[in-house]
Amino acid sequence: MRKAFVSAAGVALAALVALGGGQAAAQEKKVRLNMGGAFPSSMAMLGPAQLYFADRVKKISGGTIEFKFFEPGALVPASQYFDAVSAGNLDAAFTGLGFFTGKEVALALFSSVPFGPEMGE
Repeated sequence: MRKAFVSAAGVALAALVALGGGQAAAQEKKVRLNMGGAFPSSMAMLGPAQLYFADRVKKISGGTIEFKFFEPGALVPASQYFDAVSAGNLDAAFTGLGFFTGKEVALALFSSVPFGPEMGE
């Protein structure tokens, strides 16, 4: 397993270097992504978490990656985020995967009850 991980890491590093010369190329190029939110930004806890995520990504990337947040339904209905992201019509969505178990039942494994037990529980 360790060999497989080291091998995969090597391939990923080679691909990164081949695609743009590593970190220097990433710093020169700015990426702006449209992100639909499933929760209104005014909603307690989950609303500000979406904005916090977008802000943290911008800070951590040194401003090279920016998520433009859109309120639910501004670009596409929140119930259609899975299809919109899959088709490339929306760059990202801040949502719960449990909303889309009708598309893929395995998504329930990566979701939780809102405000419910932590993953370890």
